[in-house]
Amino acid sequence: MNISTLNIFDMKKGNALVFILFFWSIVVAQAPDISRLYSEKEITYFGLDFTKAAFCGNFSVFGDESYKPSIIRDKYMVGWNRIVAKEKDKYNFKEAYKKESVNYDIEVTINRNNAIDTTKIFEYINKDLVNPHLTQEDIAKIVKKYEYSNVSTGLGLVYVVDYFNKNNEEGCIWVVFFDVVTKKIIHTEAFKEKAGGIGLRNYWARTVYNTLNTSKAAYKGKWKKQLKN
Repeated sequence: MNISTLNIFDMKKGNALVFILFFWSIVVAQAPDISRLYSEKEITYFGLDFTKAAFCGNFSVFGDESYKPSIIRDKYMVGWNRIVAKEKDKYNFKEAYKKESVNYDIEVTINRNNAIDTTKIFEYINKDLVNPHLTQEDIAKIVKKYEYSNVSTGLGLVYVVDYFNKNNEEGCIWVVFFDVVTKKIIHTEAFKEKAGGIGLRNYWARTVYNTLNTSKAAYKGKWKKQLKN
């Protein structure tokens, strides 16, 4: 191998290194900054999003016509959102995510839930989901469609319901933190939690409550550890 060949070889290695460093800088620049989950002192909670939720199993066991898709959408989706916003001491986002204040703008998800096609609510009724059927890409698309005027900056939080499965008495909910301005996801994770309680509303509200508590532990533990990596 002569000198000119060595020079060409070195140039190729140098160009490859430059490309790798350039590509990595783009990845780092675009990566969500999870530290905002801890640095932001205020958060806006946008409610429970059911727009892509799957309902599995026999819902008629709850009675009061709760097995009807229109009742699920018009009564219970609103009710689940209202109870979380009303019972702030029980569903304590401020304490769970260590914030000084929590704002509520649940009308964003209530309005989107109200537009759900009722013919699709029970399309998973004969299926038995045990793992999330949504992806992080799906979650990003959901959040991107949000429209709000009461909030213009800061950290947003929404719980996106993946499924409620009566067969195994379990629900799956995505806890989603996002930038209010860009609507880009900062961090999201799906949690599978047990349901329980009397009546349809309380039964699945337990899943929301359990999701809050489990994500609270994640906030204090495994999510925080990512800051050190």
